[in-house]
Amino acid sequence: MNTHIAAFIDTNKGTKTNDTSSTAKASKHVQIDPAVKDRKRNKKIPMDESAHTFAPSLASASSHYRRGSSPVMITDALSDVRVHYHIDPKELGHGHYGVVRKCMHRESNEWYAIKSIRKSKVSKIEVLKREIEILKEVKHPNIIELVEVFEDERYLHLVTELCTGGELFDRIIAKTQSSEGHFSEHDAAILVNDILDAIRYCHDEKGIVHRDLKPENFLFLTEAEDAPVKIIDFGLSRHDDTDLGIMQTKVGTPYYVAPEVLRREYTNMCDIWSIGVITYILLCGYPPFYGDSDTQIFESVKGGKFDFPSPEWDDISDAAKDFVTQLLQKSPIDRCVLIVHGLGHSSWLHSFAMSLTIFS
Repeated sequence: MNTHIAAFIDTNKGTKTNDTSSTAKASKHVQIDPAVKDRKRNKKIPMDESAHTFAPSLASASSHYRRGSSPVMITDALSDVRVHYHIDPKELGHGHYGVVRKCMHRESNEWYAIKSIRKSKVSKIEVLKREIEILKEVKHPNIIELVEVFEDERYLHLVTELCTGGELFDRIIAKTQSSEGHFSEHDAAILVNDILDAIRYCHDEKGIVHRDLKPENFLFLTEAEDAPVKIIDFGLSRHDDTDLGIMQTKVGTPYYVAPEVLRREYTNMCDIWSIGVITYILLCGYPPFYGDSDTQIFESVKGGKFDFPSPEWDDISDAAKDFVTQLLQKSPIDRCVLIVHGLGHSSWLHSFAMSLTIFS
């Protein structure tokens, strides 16, 4: 196993969580293996399991929850989720803000996931409200379905479809341990096609910009190899309703953030950049932009320079490399032109995902 792949895996042991809401972000930092840094031939480093998301803080204790005060309302009414659902006490995952468990609808006996968020842990209630409204609005086979929302005095409960196949990140790690060492071009093309179609839906039909696409924010519906992939986290998302579609808030995750986001002047094309980074990782197992710290990663991203090092990229097709290069155009205008003129008709997607309805 290559040194950089082994280091990539080692840095992830014991740090796993399945809590996937915006309210579940933890500060997890990049760890660098010195042996990897010394490999100047490839200049590659391992990714941390979840390089921390940066965004306006949601984590401070809310002033809304003073002793004796009335509970803050996020929905229209308080209700008891246990009337409708039996909640399995076993945790599927947890974070600073809440816990994820399985729950079964008492009438249908169908299983779902339930995320219980402690309201006192969330300072910016309006951000949580926005995430809920966006989840209610979207309906796409590759986006997690929000089934119901319940609220009591202390918790907000989000009932969603149950995804049991694990994170995309976990499958990337598993692939690095396989004989191939990464996703095949065929499997990567299928995943990328589905992700692109979901983001096209968000951009074109709903006017929604995700702003934090990364492998940790995708779950597979089941453990099957061909299970549908689902975008699960819309915590940093917003409607593209600004003047000329220009946004300025610096949000995202270091490895995946677009250079224009770091300049605080960006459009929905920031999502296309992130998909380019994800595609690169699927095909080789490590990120195109790197550094010993967030600052160095940001400088690498702003420079926009990357390559396709040997030996991992030796057997990858030119069409795949061209596809990645198109998505990682430094200029968001160039990315936009590619989308308008049919990025979905890429020869790579057509070659390796021929049986699919190609993104357009």
